[in-house]
Amino acid sequence: MTESTPIESTEQPSDLTVKQVIQYLSDHPTLIAEHTELLNVLEVPHLTGGASLIEHQVQVLQEKNRQLRQQMDEHYQIASDNEKLLKRIHALYLELLERDGLDPLVCHLIERLQNDFKCTQVQVFSEQADSDYLTPLGVEGLELFADLFERDEPICGRLRNDRLSWLFGEDADAVQSVAITAFGQAGHPGLLVLASDDERQFYPGMGTLFLQLLGELVNHRIRTLGGRGSTSSDHDKDCDQVDAVNQ
Repeated sequence: MTESTPIESTEQPSDLTVKQVIQYLSDHPTLIAEHTELLNVLEVPHLTGGASLIEHQVQVLQEKNRQLRQQMDEHYQIASDNEKLLKRIHALYLELLERDGLDPLVCHLIERLQNDFKCTQVQVFSEQADSDYLTPLGVEGLELFADLFERDEPICGRLRNDRLSWLFGEDADAVQSVAITAFGQAGHPGLLVLASDDERQFYPGMGTLFLQLLGELVNHRIRTLGGRGSTSSDHDKDCDQVDAVNQ
């Protein structure tokens, strides 16, 4: 067995602090293994519950492993949820491209967002309001959301009371979180508004790429369809469902 190298002692007073000693031991984790004679002088009492130092280290490692497994499970769940969301978004895009009138377009958008994306309220505001399901934006709306049109970036979370009242009227108190994207800044401006009674659904800092792309698609379809209302009785089923919810 190879003898460990003794640690030289010194009679000079030491200016080392406890923090420095701890840092040194952290930087040299094999120090005690390389200088086993320290075990003859170190006092390592039993820790809480009578656990030895080694048992305590094992418990710490087990807790770290548990936390890592939990993080991996959370990341996996997020990836799985994002994959499902992407599939729903892709399907919604294709369905919106198939709608051949403003009424069925807006109705299908509202119906899908309420049912598949768990929105309690969905509203589409537009200056080109050639549909019974589009709400005119007006001068007041343009002024109230002027900053949103200027920065061309969605907002999520809680809204000011004046904005909540203008958007939802007497239903404003039931709205706990909102996501809004502006579209058509260069042409016919509009707003796509998603509301929830869950304050955790829309929050500042959440990803908004889907909302931006959806707003651009809605704007494109509104401009393309122009004043064409409903041309397909099959697509009007969406409008019947929207009317039933709003009654």
